[in-house]
Amino acid sequence: MILYISLYSQIMPFNDPMMPYNELPLLPPRVGLDLVAVINPLGEARAALARLNQAAKTSPYTQALITTIPLVEAQASSEIENIVTTQDELFSAAVDKANSGDSALESILRYRSAMHTASEYLKRRPITAELAKVICSEIMGYSMNIRDMPGTKLGVDRTGAHVYTPPFGAEIFGNLLDNLADFINTSELDPLIRMALSHYQFEAIHPFYDGNGRTGRILNLLQLQAADLLAHPVLHLSRVIKDDRINYYRLLRLATEEREYTEWVKFMLEKVRAASDVAYSQLDMLAEYAAELEAKCSDSFYRGIPEGLIAVLTEYPYCTIQIVVEQCKVSRPTAAKWLEKFEETGFLNSILRGRNKYFVNAAVLDILNI
Repeated sequence: MILYISLYSQIMPFNDPMMPYNELPLLPPRVGLDLVAVINPLGEARAALARLNQAAKTSPYTQALITTIPLVEAQASSEIENIVTTQDELFSAAVDKANSGDSALESILRYRSAMHTASEYLKRRPITAELAKVICSEIMGYSMNIRDMPGTKLGVDRTGAHVYTPPFGAEIFGNLLDNLADFINTSELDPLIRMALSHYQFEAIHPFYDGNGRTGRILNLLQLQAADLLAHPVLHLSRVIKDDRINYYRLLRLATEEREYTEWVKFMLEKVRAASDVAYSQLDMLAEYAAELEAKCSDSFYRGIPEGLIAVLTEYPYCTIQIVVEQCKVSRPTAAKWLEKFEETGFLNSILRGRNKYFVNAAVLDILNI
């Protein structure tokens, strides 16, 4: 295996942000990647991800993250694209499963749905441009096709000028997307390095008119799933990227303008490590919270807290009587009585939004937001 790809080889830099970057190099990069320099961050990311994956396979609170993290991930990924909504609106709308009329909120809920659709798709087929189209179409809410009109320009610098024009042309798109799919599915590079490089490449290709960033971030998680590095979708990668979005965009641009991939790969590896550590801590904190709930509230129930109720309260930070009815198979009066007991002890707070009453679990929301 070649462990070092020379930085001193002939590089044809990207110079004209107003011209389509049809010379975007194919993967794997021939220059600009020092694999020796990424060994340590790669080891740290792999160790943190493996620890999380093992914990998620055994923790009784994994389902809580599976239920809620896609929502929080969708919110964070959308905020990177400046699509912002409040947590209150997001969780209550997700519970109601109704069209809110709020375009930002609907966009985030479609992102969560796209994550689920993509995971199901991956069970039958590999990651391809067709899967990217499926994801992007669901994110946007209408059928998305590869760009077939010129003129797409991205970003602005301090002067207000565009900083990048992605490739254009049917043949060019075909070659780039085929190469990307082949790299994702067959490259012998470590899967985490593969993920980092393919994420850059997808964003540089920018195959759709809109939704590329969000589509690319879902593809990141799918690659971890396809490589058997993450059995359950509990990694909140967009959150840590959102918190460092300045460097995210800076390093994307550096990779384009100077073909410098090493720092970009190190950045993405660090985000995988950080997100893995957060998710691992969240599982621990959910277990501690559930134990506290059991210790302080069992006496409020005749035979202790009913089986399954704690799971519902951790999986649904905005809980309703109807959710308890459906999940615990009890009557509405019984479900209402149970939730009111937790409100009396201070573990839940009820709020009204329109005609709907929600029992909000602030402790779980705090855990999700660490």
